Amino acid sequence: MATARNPQESHDLKTLQDEYGYDRLPILALDVSDEKSIQSLPSSIPSSVKHINLLINNAGYLEASVRNLEDLSMESLLYSYRVNCIGPTCVGEPMDPKKHRTPEMAASDLLEIIHEADFSKNGKFISYDKTEIEW
Repeated sequence: MATARNPQESHDLKTLQDEYGYDRLPILALDVSDEKSIQSLPSSIPSSVKHINLLINNAGYLEASVRNLEDLSMESLLYSYRVNCIGPTCVGEPMDPKKHRTPEMAASDLLEIIHEADFSKNGKFISYDKTEIEW
C-alpha cells in the first residue's frame, strides 16, 4: 500500500502500481498534515491489504523559498513540523489493531532498532544529490 497527498499526480507510484498490480500496491490519498485525512485512512484501505508491518514516511516538507533564517515564518515552521513529525507519528494510531496492525508495527520497536544500531557497520545516509552523509 502507498499513500500520497495527490495520488493522481504521483506518476512514479502509478508506474509501480502498473508493474505490480492494484491488489499488491493500492495507492490511497493521505495528507499527513490533515487530521481528518489521517482518521479516514483505515476505512479506505482495500481488503487486499491484510496488515501493515512497516510505515515509511517520505512526506518531507521544506519551505523552498527560504534562504535566510530571518525569512522563516512561524506558520511555515509549524506546517513543516506538522508534515515531517506530527502527521507521520499519528498515522498508525487510527489503525484497528485486529484488522491492520501486527505486533511488529510499533513505532517504539522501530525507534529501539535505530537506537541499538551500530552505525559503523550499517548502511549509509545518502543526500538528495547522491553524496554520502557521514554519521
